[in-house]
Amino acid sequence: MEKSLTTLVGMLEQMNPEIEREKRDEVDAKDYLEMLERTYAEAGGKLKTARSELERAQRDMARASQQREQADRQAEAARRAAGLATQTSSLTVALKAMQDAAQKDLASADAQMSKARLLRPTRPEEDDPNIAAALRAASGQPPVPTSLSDRLAALKAR
Repeated sequence: MEKSLTTLVGMLEQMNPEIEREKRDEVDAKDYLEMLERTYAEAGGKLKTARSELERAQRDMARASQQREQADRQAEAARRAAGLATQTSSLTVALKAMQDAAQKDLASADAQMSKARLLRPTRPEEDDPNIAAALRAASGQPPVPTSLSDRLAALKAR
């Protein structure tokens, strides 16, 4: 009996460090569980706060949208009452007329430039002395003196 009791006590003594370790693990697990519960409680509180703030923000946005629409309606009514709507359309008509006149003037200037290019003497007309003399005579300019006596007479005439 004594021998069995000694064996049992020896076994208990060997298991004592394991039992102590198990007790510490139990305390650590309990602390960890409490920390997780606190963390989850804080997260839940933050979530509730965020949800209420989101709902408040949505209400504020809806209210702001309604106020903006009301202000737009009031501004439109005031603009119509002041006669700005008809003035705006009158200004648009005047602007359109001015733009049309500018387009017409640009087209006319383009046509005049084309006409000037067509009527300007070309290279062969300037190079040919007979054609150049005929053009000068047609425009009222005196003919270019070609002989020595014509050149001398032109200098005396000046």
